[in-house]
Amino acid sequence: MSIVVVNCNGEKYLGRCLDSLTKLDKPDHEVEIIVVDNNSSDNSWRIVEQYQAKLVRLKENLGAAEGRDVGLNNSRGQFILFVDNDIIAHPLMLKELVKVAKSDNQIGAVFGKMLSYDEYPGIKQEGYEPVSYISWTGKLMGQRGEAGKYIETNYVHGTAFLIKREVAEKLGYLCDPRYFVYYEDVDLSLRVISKGYKIVYVPTAYFWHRVQEVQGKYFHYLDARNKVLSFYKSFEWEIFLRMLPLLVIGDLMMLLDFFNSRIIRNALMRLKAYIDAVKLIETKFKYDAKMRIEEQQRVLKSLILPPVEAGSRVVRIVRRGLRGIVSAYVKASFGY
Repeated sequence: MSIVVVNCNGEKYLGRCLDSLTKLDKPDHEVEIIVVDNNSSDNSWRIVEQYQAKLVRLKENLGAAEGRDVGLNNSRGQFILFVDNDIIAHPLMLKELVKVAKSDNQIGAVFGKMLSYDEYPGIKQEGYEPVSYISWTGKLMGQRGEAGKYIETNYVHGTAFLIKREVAEKLGYLCDPRYFVYYEDVDLSLRVISKGYKIVYVPTAYFWHRVQEVQGKYFHYLDARNKVLSFYKSFEWEIFLRMLPLLVIGDLMMLLDFFNSRIIRNALMRLKAYIDAVKLIETKFKYDAKMRIEEQQRVLKSLILPPVEAGSRVVRIVRRGLRGIVSAYVKASFGY
């Protein structure tokens, strides 16, 4: 059993994260903790010396995506738990995740309930976030009536998830390093599903996550660019071109969620991301092997319609209208 923490300048949070990981109620496995440090400029990597953990220091910041693969390659466990440096794990989190992962050979990856906090343990949100026809929804679902229920979904949240080594090896790699950050977990999720494995949400395995202002000035750019690349990687050109209008609708919904004085700037940034995504498709992604037809069908069937319950009354009305358009378009284009 291995636990991989990807860290970059996490001096403020890493100690609390490692404290919680050392206090986990461990299943009947030997557990190793590996910290991959993405060339931190603070002293966060020195914190690792206070714990029984293996430190892998990188000479440059490879991002969250490639950092996880570095951790995978330095681990030995048959189950690997990946966590961000700003989580606090409940003592039973690991045991609950492993129990569910071992219960079914078709389960490829599992993740628990994320509880957000400013100053632990103030809870602000909970649930899981599936992928829709328009994008990663970003909307929390399954908050009510879920106690003790394991819910099959199509998205494993990159903040904290467990994957079987045999599944990671079958995929060839864990996260695509070309993403750096954002949507690398969506791409991973779609590839897990394409191979016929299940992704399961385990609400009894929970953890607290620091809601930081991580969505910096490049969030809208990377989010839109990597979304296009994820859907391009998953489908043949014919299906991908039919998906593009849905991705544009997804961006309209995203802008509604982030409606503020910078909406014009954000919209232009997302437009630039589309242009750059096309350039990358013609260069770095040009020779990527596509999923087989049956794998593409698995991914398509796993996608959901976008939820409408979030936001103000006006936003909900707009989202409901857009959802109706998406529903009609999906039925006409894909028959679902």
